[in-house]
Amino acid sequence: MIWTNETHDCAATHCPKLGRPCPAAMRMLKALSASMTQAKGVTEDNFQMTGQAGLNACAEGCMARFVASHYRIRVFCGVSITADQSDLDRFADVMLCDASPGPKGLGNLPIRPRALAQAVPQRPPVATTIARHLAAVDPT
Repeated sequence: MIWTNETHDCAATHCPKLGRPCPAAMRMLKALSASMTQAKGVTEDNFQMTGQAGLNACAEGCMARFVASHYRIRVFCGVSITADQSDLDRFADVMLCDASPGPKGLGNLPIRPRALAQAVPQRPPVATTIARHLAAVDPT
């Protein structure tokens, strides 16, 4: 599923337990994108927060790991605390970012998330970027 909110372009895969994107993961993604937008003015560009939380969208529930930065926000559902973040990111890159799995492929990942969700900040329209640049060059 792909959608856009006020500040981010978002995508989520289907949870195999629910047969649709996890509403709890989508709520977490929405809260994290709002938090990162609020933090933008008072944090450095390399600011990042990570954590985990229990999701309760289904009777079974699952643990989700999140990684949020000003570059992107990802929520990985159904992963353990010990899951390797680079493996999870490689999986998400292939699923959501049109990346090649590379020579390692995806078949040998020790763990795959049950589902995942991602939010990437929207880029300002080109005309807005050009107008800001021109205003900085010639403030008249």
